[in-house]
Amino acid sequence: MAHPRRPLNSEADPSASLLANRPKSRLPQGYSPNSTLPPGYLPPTRDWQRTGAMAREADRPALTRRQIVTLAIGGAGLVALIALVATLVISTLVVQNSLNGATTTIDTFYSALRAGDDVQAYSQLSPTYRASIPQATFGAQFHQLDVLNGPIANFTVNQQNTSGANGTAVVSVARSGNHSQVQVDTLALVQVNGTWYIDRITSRQQPVVTTPTPES
Repeated sequence: MAHPRRPLNSEADPSASLLANRPKSRLPQGYSPNSTLPPGYLPPTRDWQRTGAMAREADRPALTRRQIVTLAIGGAGLVALIALVATLVISTLVVQNSLNGATTTIDTFYSALRAGDDVQAYSQLSPTYRASIPQATFGAQFHQLDVLNGPIANFTVNQQNTSGANGTAVVSVARSGNHSQVQVDTLALVQVNGTWYIDRITSRQQPVVTTPTPES
């Protein structure tokens, strides 16, 4: 049997066919399939980890409509919860700031009366209250109380409430010349341009209730 003849060039250079079949993308720049490769040259290796990740990503099943709806509802619920918490925090801060502002006005008012500073005390009254009573008349009324029952020794805010731009407070005033009675002032508060003022004062005398000391 006759054997097919090999090409002459394959006997002269056995690697020629291998070089011709080598992918061009694996050859170094400037070399052709018929060129002699530089010593030690290795074709670039494939990133099997990246290739496997791409394959796994391609094989991952798409989300169903039910899963998409579930995720959407869960996201909407999370947003609503965050909004609710933020609203509660803001409301708490607003209420606390309102109470602090009204407390500052009350403290400034009675501290000024105790120090005999009628001008400072009068400035804590609302514009409507100041329009109804001149500063001289206001000062004379409180000086008369100092004469009858003694100067203010101390005061305590027993109750305080604010709602919007209005509020109320009950203040117990102890005077140094009358130990059997305490002056109880009911205040109407109003907020004007972000500042709290005393809009009305109603006073009454109340007997001091002493707690009996247990006998030993």
